[in-house]
Amino acid sequence: MDFVHPTAEWKALYNRHYRKMEVYRMQWRVDLKSQVVAAANFGGPVAVRKGEGLPEETIAIYTSSGVTLGSFHWTKGVICGWGWTKQENLVLILGSGEVFVYSARATTEEEPLKKFSLGPEVEKEGLIGAYVWDSGLAVMSKTYRFWAVPNLSDPSRIVEMANPALSEAPSYWTAIPPEKTVSRNVEVLVASQDTILILDEDACQDQLLSSGPFTSLAVSTSGKLIACFNKSGLLMVMTTDFNDNKIEFPTGCRVPPEQLIWCGSDTVLLYWDKVLLMVGPKKEDKTGWIKYSYEDPIHVITEVDGARILSNGYCEFLQKVPLATENIFKIGSTHPAAILYDALDHFDKKNPRADESLRTIRYELAEAVAACIEAAGYEFNITAQRTLLRAASFGKCFLDFYNPDDFVTMCKKLRVLNAVRDYKIGIPITITQCDKISPSGLVDRLMNRHDHLLAWRVCEFLDLKGQNVLVNWACAKVQSVKDPSAAKPMAKLIVRKLSKVHGISYARIASTAFKYGQQELATLLLDHEPRAADQVPLLTYMQQDELALIKAIESGDTDLVYLVLLHIQRERPPKDFFRIIRSKPVALRLQIKYCKDQDLELLKDIYYQQGDMEDLGNIAIHEAYQQDSFEGAVKKLETSVQIYGDGGKDLAPRVKQLEDEKRLLIMQRALELKLKKKFLGLSLVETILRLLVLKNEKTAAKFKSEFKVSDKRYFWIRFRALAERKDWPELQALSREKRTPPIGWKPFADVCIAADEPREAVRYIQKIPEPQVKMKLWIAIGYWREAAVIAIQLRSMRDLAYIKANCESRDTIAFIEQEVKKLS
Repeated sequence: MDFVHPTAEWKALYNRHYRKMEVYRMQWRVDLKSQVVAAANFGGPVAVRKGEGLPEETIAIYTSSGVTLGSFHWTKGVICGWGWTKQENLVLILGSGEVFVYSARATTEEEPLKKFSLGPEVEKEGLIGAYVWDSGLAVMSKTYRFWAVPNLSDPSRIVEMANPALSEAPSYWTAIPPEKTVSRNVEVLVASQDTILILDEDACQDQLLSSGPFTSLAVSTSGKLIACFNKSGLLMVMTTDFNDNKIEFPTGCRVPPEQLIWCGSDTVLLYWDKVLLMVGPKKEDKTGWIKYSYEDPIHVITEVDGARILSNGYCEFLQKVPLATENIFKIGSTHPAAILYDALDHFDKKNPRADESLRTIRYELAEAVAACIEAAGYEFNITAQRTLLRAASFGKCFLDFYNPDDFVTMCKKLRVLNAVRDYKIGIPITITQCDKISPSGLVDRLMNRHDHLLAWRVCEFLDLKGQNVLVNWACAKVQSVKDPSAAKPMAKLIVRKLSKVHGISYARIASTAFKYGQQELATLLLDHEPRAADQVPLLTYMQQDELALIKAIESGDTDLVYLVLLHIQRERPPKDFFRIIRSKPVALRLQIKYCKDQDLELLKDIYYQQGDMEDLGNIAIHEAYQQDSFEGAVKKLETSVQIYGDGGKDLAPRVKQLEDEKRLLIMQRALELKLKKKFLGLSLVETILRLLVLKNEKTAAKFKSEFKVSDKRYFWIRFRALAERKDWPELQALSREKRTPPIGWKPFADVCIAADEPREAVRYIQKIPEPQVKMKLWIAIGYWREAAVIAIQLRSMRDLAYIKANCESRDTIAFIEQEVKKLS
């Protein structure tokens, strides 16, 4: 494209200028007169179709330069609305309430990225209109009711707007996205009769206008202004709260424009056949306007800083001339940047006036350099960019101190912008738009178009993380695989390309492979996924349960192991479940630990499958003591006896113990029925003890005989029973049964002391042979002199000192002092 002086295409609108630049010569062969067009913002793709209301038609998708991106044959029904999202995905809404979302590279064979329904109520009513914005959509039914999906990433949230109760179709309607409203909710603007209604989820507000009916409405990109065209040909621009009327411009044409849209946020464009009218803001109660004529039909797309114009042969960009550009190129401009630009021209011509020009702006030189850098960013023409950057570079050479960061940043941005603006890529994005969506957003758009090489180079050039680009490339390669035998070569290719880059999500690539029926390829790719938390869930989803369990165990994450175990238990037959965990000790131990707390029935199955009769019998015993009824407990014990019996000779002692326990339960039950006292659940010793406390010696002796209780243990039980009864005569008689009791004399003294019976304790203390024990017991009952005598015998000065300190008897103290003197 040859460099033409920038002001050649400028048109004045009062104190500002607008310019229309040719960006591309279209590569397509499309007649827009017979097509319906939907184009994405920010230099996005363009979709065209016949739009004849037929259930079958061809939808073609092009870049802004007319290069084909995708094409598919539509057969799913009549389209009542369509549009593009900010991810450059095409949204199609059918009259039945079904919504389909396709990528810009869609083909006939390709399934939609997303498909959902707006609900049975919408389906029942049927749709006659729809509006799509970059993150949501709104629809109108045949009964003139409205619904909205505020966020397409969550299509399950469908909002019904307040019912406007219309008796006839509105003359026009549109919607304001939630991010552009004060309430942060979707608002629908409905032109009905002479007024406009604002609908949200809760209410319908009549703006009480009288200048309708309005046949076209357009909300500005900021969401603060709305342009309204009424039936008498009057264009009105108001704030979206309808409190301030900014412009009233009589167009002189009652025919509604084919398009009413905004050029940026400061002027309105109206398009009729062969005429594009720009209407600008007021000055001195007059509204400015500019008329552009076209021979071919056009389609205009609103952008944040202007408007993109598509025709059969050209793509153009219409915008307000940026202030930095105007300051430099405006005829007669004395701005420092204009003087710097002229100085470069003089320098190139070796004219000494270059030095004179620089001297005149020596104090504003830094400002001039910044303006030239900024103006370079607004230019599409590479020659103009280069000249402006040369002017900035020329000027900064004469600055004592200059930070070149802005200059370097602009050069980088322009290299990226020029690369994506190439007609083969076809994204005519401006620097303002690029800053709006961010470089990362631009990379995402390149990925969605499968321009992976350029996306990767942009990431490298701008120091952005490029892992997503490589993963997206790998996913696209995976989708192209049709032959199952190509799985291994494709896996090797992907791993070879991505192995040197850290942070690659092989799980995402494998998920795509599995989605497109390449299970072997998915498994091969997952083997390279370093994050087990991503790897294992996908393996279970792919029904590679045993491999998933192995990977979970290798990760050392018990939560992942449990996740796989629960999945296998839920999805696989018990036979497969036991087979899988039997050969994996770690998984088996974790499953047993889990079952002990949560699932005893499964634990019994595991023990049975392992032949572990001991632990299986232990569970039966545990369950026996959890039973509420005597019969249930006995039955469970019988089961445990049978289980231990099947365990062989090693468990024979357990069988004997359980049989004794069963007999004990039966005898305890008989006691309860006879004595009306609680016996069930007591141990053998506690049962005999309670019988002796109740003075039922005969029955206690029977238990001793039945369960072969030793004489020494039975003596202890009798001793405890008499002590609990405080039957001192019988206790004394028990102590005399043998010359020396089997349990010794000290327990007799202890129980008497505990019962505060020192006189009874004296009887037994005297018989204790150990002097140290005897002394401590004398001290315990306050017999200080007796204790002192033993301490003297033991020659224990420490014990004598303790006794002397605690004794209150003067005679005993004098005795101790006398004996201490003798010892010393």
